[in-house]
Amino acid sequence: AGSGSLFYSSRQAVTVDISLMNSGPAQVLTLEMAVEDELGRSVANLASQQLELPFGAVKNFKPQWNTGTTFAGNYRLRVTAKNASGILAEQLVPFVILPDVMVTAQISTGKRNYGANENVSVGISLKNTGFNNILMSVAVTTTIFNFLGDVIYQSEKVIPSLWPGMQSSLAKEWNTGLLPPGDYRVQTEISVGGTRLETASALFTIDAEAILSGEVALPTSIILSGNQVPADYTIRNSGNAGISGTLQAYIMDSKTLEVWAIDEKT
Repeated sequence: AGSGSLFYSSRQAVTVDISLMNSGPAQVLTLEMAVEDELGRSVANLASQQLELPFGAVKNFKPQWNTGTTFAGNYRLRVTAKNASGILAEQLVPFVILPDVMVTAQISTGKRNYGANENVSVGISLKNTGFNNILMSVAVTTTIFNFLGDVIYQSEKVIPSLWPGMQSSLAKEWNTGLLPPGDYRVQTEISVGGTRLETASALFTIDAEAILSGEVALPTSIILSGNQVPADYTIRNSGNAGISGTLQAYIMDSKTLEVWAIDEKT
C-alpha cells in the first residue's frame, strides 16, 4: 500500500494505492483501511470489506480520503488484511498534513482628513483564513509614515493565538501634534515567528491649520478718565502652519461698542 504523496495540504484528496496478491491457498478475508495520527489514534475509517481471494489472484484498490480541516501534523495510513484466524498482512504508510499559514488584514482610519493636535483613530482587523492550523504569537505591527516615507510612529501588539477562521480586531489612537501638513500612510504588518504574512495600509492627510488664541492684560481694571494705561496683548498659534497678516487690537465701550482706539501690527 502507498499514498500518492508524502505531503498534503488542507482539503486535499489523499489517494491510496493498495495491491493484494494471494500466493497461497484461497482466502476469505477482510480488508480494513484507516487513517491514524502518529500516536495511533483513529482519525478516519476508509473502508472495511470482505474479499474472496483465490490462489494467484491480484486485486487493486484506490480509495481516497480528503484531509478536509484535519489539523496539520504527522499521520499514517494503516492497511490490514485479516481472516478468522487473525491478521495476515499489515502495512503502515506515513504522510504529513502541512499547516495552513494564511492571514488577511484590513486597516482604516476614522476619516480621511485631520488637523493639528487631533487624534487619528486607527482600526485593524485580521483573520486566520487557514483551515488546519492555530497561529500562535501573531505579531501586529502598526507603522505611520510621513510624506517623505520616514517612520514617525511604530507599535506592536502580540495576539497569543488565532484559530482557523477566527477574526481579531484592534483599535488605537495617534495624535498628529504639530507635524507638518501633508499625506501620511498608516500600515499594519502581520507576522508569525518573524515571517511576514500580510500587510495592509491606508492613507490620511494632515491639513494645514493655524489655530490662533490670545489674551489682553491691563495693570488695573479701573482707569480714570484722561489717564494713559499700557495694554499688553499676546497672540499664539497652536496650529501646524504659519499665518501672516495684520493684527488689530481695539479699545471699545463694552455697552455701545464705540471704538476708542485701534492698534495695528503687521
